Amino acid sequence: MELSLFPRDAFAELERLHKIDCGDALDQLVQDYDSKSQALDADISVRRTTWDAELKARERAEKEYDENLKKQRQRETEEYEYKKTIDRKKAQERYDEAQRHHRRSASDGDAS
Repeated sequence: MELSLFPRDAFAELERLHKIDCGDALDQLVQDYDSKSQALDADISVRRTTWDAELKARERAEKEYDENLKKQRQRETEEYEYKKTIDRKKAQERYDEAQRHHRRSASDGDAS
């Protein structure tokens, strides 16, 4: 038994040998393909939506992180400047006190 290379003959041979209705089988294959294609499209859409939501959430988190980091650095800068100002005032007060003490000592030495 030799199968022909022509589709009609092949379909007829399949129908005769296997009791398969090739037209119905082909219709079923097309329906299965359409069904799987729609399911895949739906899955892709869901995944794309999920990915977009995750992307936006990540962007928000990065923006929030950057803003918090900027605020933290600004606070650190302000604290540094404040401490530097306080330290300078204390150093100036110590210097002024030392100068007053030195002048008193010098004036006390002149009076003797």
